[in-house]
Amino acid sequence: MVEYKLSLTPFTILTLQEQEVLKLLKTTPTNKAARPDGICGRTLRYCAEQLSRVLLQLFQSSLDQGVVPLSWKTLTIIPVPKNNKAHSLNDHRLIA
Repeated sequence: MVEYKLSLTPFTILTLQEQEVLKLLKTTPTNKAARPDGICGRTLRYCAEQLSRVLLQLFQSSLDQGVVPLSWKTLTIIPVPKNNKAHSLNDHRLIA
């Protein structure tokens, strides 16, 4: 019988701060398209004070449980032609 020893690298559990979330919300770009959930950057920025605590709890819960909601892993990719003669996928820029 072969014995295996697991060597797990210790890691620090990340603890978020409300001020960090607030700062990120307040600096969210407002000139970008809405996300797949329909929320635009302008909404996140202007409602930062009201959203920061709720989002902090949501993010911290995800980190503590080690579970990331499927919707956070989903994105929409739109092929944008590089020029007027775009015939193949290589002739497009992929924008998420």
